[in-house]
Amino acid sequence: MKTIFKNLLLFILLVMSARAFSSDLKYGVGGGAGSYAAISGEYILNDVASYDSALSFDIGDRRKLHLHVTRLFKKPESLKLEGQVMSWYYGLGVRYRTYEKKEDKDDYKVGARASVGLLYDIGSSPLKAFADAAVVLNIVPATDYDSNLLVGVRYYF
Repeated sequence: MKTIFKNLLLFILLVMSARAFSSDLKYGVGGGAGSYAAISGEYILNDVASYDSALSFDIGDRRKLHLHVTRLFKKPESLKLEGQVMSWYYGLGVRYRTYEKKEDKDDYKVGARASVGLLYDIGSSPLKAFADAAVVLNIVPATDYDSNLLVGVRYYF
């Protein structure tokens, strides 16, 4: 339980450090599911840049935590699919993940994260749907790679 609180504090510090780089931010909070179920957040810096983050806990027998923060670069309203206008984005960031020691030889991994995704404005509401695919190059404590998908919705205020 103590580890969960330490990891949650790390998440809050990472997200708040992203906020320090901008004075006029818009916030998006929501959730998603895919490779993991997560609480998702976004800080919008301007029309073409933002910080994206996700936090996920597995409180079952495996007790895993997933945390990522990614700087996104957006291409607003640049895709048209069957009459619907969408934005796409790419980004670079960092991911931290813990593992149950008996399941994996390492109990945590830290790596560089590269993502690409789609954003869809849901009408005139403050909701946006997103789909995100990412590849992670784990660097600490050993080098390997991982991938994940996340599809979800955020409410913006």
